[in-house]
Amino acid sequence: MSQQGKKDFTFINEHIKTKPFYKKKWFLKTGAAVGLAVVFGAVAGLTFAIITPWAKQKFGEPQTPTQIVIAQEEETDKPAEKPTEKPTEKPTDAAVTEKESEIIPQTVIEEKALNLSDYKKLYSQMYSVAREAQRAVVTVTGSSSNVDLFNEPSENNVEASGLIVAANGAYMYVLTESAVIESAERLRVTFPDATTVDADLQKQDPTTEMALVRLPISKIPEETKNLIDTSALASSCSVAQGAPVIAIGSPLGYTESIAFGMVTSILPTSVEDREYNMINTDIIGSSEGSGILVNLDGKIVGVITRDFSNQAEQSTVTGVSISEIRQMIENMTNNVEMAYMGIIGKEVTESIQKESHIPEGVYVKEIAADSPAMYAGIQKADILISINGEKITNMKQYSDQLGKLKPEEIAHVLLMRQGMDGNYAEIPADVTLGNAQ
Repeated sequence: MSQQGKKDFTFINEHIKTKPFYKKKWFLKTGAAVGLAVVFGAVAGLTFAIITPWAKQKFGEPQTPTQIVIAQEEETDKPAEKPTEKPTEKPTDAAVTEKESEIIPQTVIEEKALNLSDYKKLYSQMYSVAREAQRAVVTVTGSSSNVDLFNEPSENNVEASGLIVAANGAYMYVLTESAVIESAERLRVTFPDATTVDADLQKQDPTTEMALVRLPISKIPEETKNLIDTSALASSCSVAQGAPVIAIGSPLGYTESIAFGMVTSILPTSVEDREYNMINTDIIGSSEGSGILVNLDGKIVGVITRDFSNQAEQSTVTGVSISEIRQMIENMTNNVEMAYMGIIGKEVTESIQKESHIPEGVYVKEIAADSPAMYAGIQKADILISINGEKITNMKQYSDQLGKLKPEEIAHVLLMRQGMDGNYAEIPADVTLGNAQ
C-alpha cells in the first residue's frame, strides 16, 4: 500500500486506562479492615476506662504476692555483770554526824499467804494468754474417698492443728503435720468460728514431717479475719528448763484443748542434715496430739510434733524449738528449694577431742540410704571439717553452709578419715546435692 493509502486508511485505536489503586478491591477491603480495627479499639478503650474503676471498687485491686520473712523475737543479751565496786574512803566524824541526823527509810517486807483465790487468778491469767495465742491456731483436715465393706462410698478424714505462720497479698500459709496431706484428695482449713476454706499443699519437709498449706485470703470472710492473727515467734533463749509453758491446739488428741506444764529438759536431736533442740515437758499428751507450745508472754517457743528419738512409749508432750525451724518455714513459704546431702552428724566437742583424739568437726554418725553423701563415698565415722572451703565445727555451721547451696550444685567437702594405723588423713569428696523435698 502506498504512503498515501496508509494515510487514508486509518484505524481507530482503543486505549485501556488503568484503574486507580484507591478504587481497587484489595485497597477497599484493607481500608475497611483498618477502619473496623480503629472503631473496635476505640470501643474497647472506652469500655475498659468505664469498667476498670467499677471492677476495682467491686472486687478490689489484685495484689502481687511478696517475699515473706518469718519474724522472730530478738535475742536478748545476758544480764551484764555488776562492776566491781572500788573501796571507798572511810567517812569523817563530821560526815557520820550529819548522816545520823537524817531519817533513813526502811523497807518492811510483809509476807502474805497465798490462798485458793490467788490460785484461781493465776490460772485465769494463764488461760487468757492461751486464748490470745489460739488466734493463730486452726484445724487442717485432709479428706480422701474410700469404699467400705458394703461397697458404699465413704470419706476418710485426718485432722491436725495448724499454725498461721504468714500471709501476703494473695495467700495465707498454715504449718501442719505431713500426716494430714498423705493420700488427701482435698484439704480444708477450719477457723475458730467454724468457717472452712479449701487449701492446697505448698511444700512439705520429710525430716520434720511438717507440711505447709496455703489458702486464698480472698476466700476468708472479713468477720473471720478479725478473729485470727499470725503467730508471734519467741527467741531461742526465751525458754529454759523449769520454765512454765502452755500447750494449745490439740495436744490431748482433740481440738481446742489447753494444758499447762513445765519444761523438763531441752535436748539436741540429730536428724538428716540438721540438729534440733527438742523441748520436753511434763504435760501428759496423746500420741495423736499436735499444736504449739507458748510461754507466759503468749509467744510460740515450740511446735508439738513426733519425737525424733522414736520413743513410741513416750506420753508427754514434746515440741521442736521454733528457732530451729524458722528458716525452714520461711523457705517453704517462699517455695525455696533446699539442698540435701543426707548426713546425720554430731559435734566433736573439745572434751571428746582430748579424750578420744578425734579431730575437730562434725562426726558422721549415719549416712542416709541412697543419699548424695552415700554416692559421694562419705562413710560412717568420717569427720567433716569443711564445705567449699568454709570451716565446719558443729551441726549449725553445717546446716547454715548447706542452706547457702541449691539442689544439683556440687559441694566440695573435706573429710578426716582414720586409717589402719589410727591416724587421720584428709579425704576430699565432691557431693552432687539433692532436693530436701
